[in-house]
Amino acid sequence: MKKTVYRILVTRCFADKDTGESVRDGSLFKTNDYDRAMDIIRRKLGKFAGVEHPGRKGNRILIHQKYCFKIGGIETANLAIAEAFKDRNIVFVFGDADYTQAMELGRYHDVIIDDGHSTYECDVAIFTNYDSAPAIMKRIKARKVYQQIHADFENLRKVPIWSNFTWTPDPRIDKVLSVSVTAQKALERVFQQESVVVPNILPKREENAFKFLVMSRATPEKGIDDVVKLLKRFDDANKDYVLFLCSTIEQANDSDQLYLRENPRVLSVQPSPYARALISSCDMLLQLSKNESYCYSVREALREGTPCCVSDIPELRKLIKDGENGYIYHEGMDIEKLFDRSLKKSMKAYDEKISPLWGKVLNGEL
Repeated sequence: MKKTVYRILVTRCFADKDTGESVRDGSLFKTNDYDRAMDIIRRKLGKFAGVEHPGRKGNRILIHQKYCFKIGGIETANLAIAEAFKDRNIVFVFGDADYTQAMELGRYHDVIIDDGHSTYECDVAIFTNYDSAPAIMKRIKARKVYQQIHADFENLRKVPIWSNFTWTPDPRIDKVLSVSVTAQKALERVFQQESVVVPNILPKREENAFKFLVMSRATPEKGIDDVVKLLKRFDDANKDYVLFLCSTIEQANDSDQLYLRENPRVLSVQPSPYARALISSCDMLLQLSKNESYCYSVREALREGTPCCVSDIPELRKLIKDGENGYIYHEGMDIEKLFDRSLKKSMKAYDEKISPLWGKVLNGEL
């Protein structure tokens, strides 16, 4: 998409590890620093943001959202559009955005954080927030302009803080699109505004995402640094995965904490004895600890028939036979085999018997 001024791509970036320069405030994103800014972005976000998409077909489409949160209805709708039309020439422009959403959308299309004065040219512009169009529309030249309505205004106005809310569409909008008949009818009754129902798209099913699980403290001695390295390799290879992290991450180093918090594919689970219920539903346990003498998580995973990728230390080598019930981790290992579901299908769950020595211990006889 042509941008007559290209100021900011993705904010929420962090200090450059080589120079210490900050890109958080967008100061490096002026036109004359474009190459430098792009270099930093690519290192921070991998292949997710600002990549070129040659061969895209059809209209140049701009989708604008005032603020993109970590999760929400409009955010889900945008992601579903990005996935469903990944071969189209779409650019997402946000007033501001959560880093994780910008990264996910950037897997499919370019993401721009608007700087408040850049101008844009496109064939189709879609505004997803009813209150953001007038502020930016004068800077967008589009052949066709649509306004989406995601709210049931009739019920929304029953909430005290919204009771006096009014809305008039900007005259430059060609057509208003309601995401459901409910939204359409409410818009007609409350504001006497006609619209066309264009239902939202459901995002793709996630059953193909390979499910990893970590059930140990997120500390250096428990190998959280190696977990992060492995996940970054998954990201670079654009692998479809989810990591359930049953841990608190405050003891990880700052950069690992930041990565785990911001990666939308890392789902934090409150540590609890009941988190064991996740083991059987996951495809593989990651246990990259540098020190284990018994290792409950691996034994529990094997009991459920879930393979494990483990660090190369004595106790874990006793439990895991490479290629049979899991893999021994080493840097540079072939990550493709970690995504092979046939290993789990071939494994059998087993139960470990209670040692008879415990009876003697409890009786004081040992």
